[in-house]
Amino acid sequence: RFEEHMERLWQHSAAAGVWAREIARLRRRNVEGAFVAGLLHDIGEPVLLQAVAQFEWREKMEFADHDIFPLIKELHPLVGGVLVNRWGLADWMADAIEWHHMPDAAPRHEEEAMTTCLADELAHWAIEGSADETSGLRALPLLEELNIYPEELDQLLAARECVLAITEDWA
Repeated sequence: RFEEHMERLWQHSAAAGVWAREIARLRRRNVEGAFVAGLLHDIGEPVLLQAVAQFEWREKMEFADHDIFPLIKELHPLVGGVLVNRWGLADWMADAIEWHHMPDAAPRHEEEAMTTCLADELAHWAIEGSADETSGLRALPLLEELNIYPEELDQLLAARECVLAITEDWA
């Protein structure tokens, strides 16, 4: 019953992966690792949705979406971080995924969490927002913390159509 959500999530995750790659390229960081962290940043969501679906099937009941989605939004970073850690991926990647909604609270690997957070924000903007409305992105404090200057952000934002074209090919 979560197929539509999963399709949107896949497009968003693919876009976040591409954005993370571009942010890392701009900052001369690990491009491939940033891509994987961006791609997997919401991996906790399908894991939790699968658990809900199995529970509903087993108990022959259905939860209301307004009951489960806030909980999934809250828990998915932690679940994703644990999962990536159990897969044996790098600690920094697990931390980036676990803390992508609160990178300034990350106990370690804050820079990677900020990159993943910015990639997440750019993916939401590119897919759901207006290309002309960038004030929310420009006001993000993590831009300064990542040393991304306004002209560099402009360079990233200019890649919107390219990122969307790439992710449409994957869908």
